[in-house]
Amino acid sequence: MWNIGDHLTHRFNPDLGVGLVVSVEARAVAVEFPRGGTTLRMAIDSEALVPVSLGPGQRVRVSRGAEESTIEARLPDGRLRLADGRAVQAHDLWPAQLEGALLDRLAAGDIDPVAAFASRLDPARRPVALAAVLVGPPSQGRT
Repeated sequence: MWNIGDHLTHRFNPDLGVGLVVSVEARAVAVEFPRGGTTLRMAIDSEALVPVSLGPGQRVRVSRGAEESTIEARLPDGRLRLADGRAVQAHDLWPAQLEGALLDRLAAGDIDPVAAFASRLDPARRPVALAAVLVGPPSQGRT
């Protein structure tokens, strides 16, 4: 299903950007997300993984701006040459066909359960906030 060097994105966390498959095991895949500064190990058949095509002719948006361009070629060093002559890394691009994916989900009413959002607000899941609750705010006289 996945091969080392494949590009993909995380369906539920698109702000990680375009990821690169760095290892494939029997039941897991490790994906490096340079924009997010993280590597995730996920089930190889996870619905969260969406393949990304970054080949010649593909319309893309450049992450560090709002402009769109077209990929002309893959360079020997792994970078991609755009129609305007720039050479960029894959993680600096976002495929135009995925641009509306989150809005499409929202329009279709495909939203995450309230419990998933509520768990992000739970202080027990935030160690710093929990420490402040248990210890109290720092005081000027405390040593």
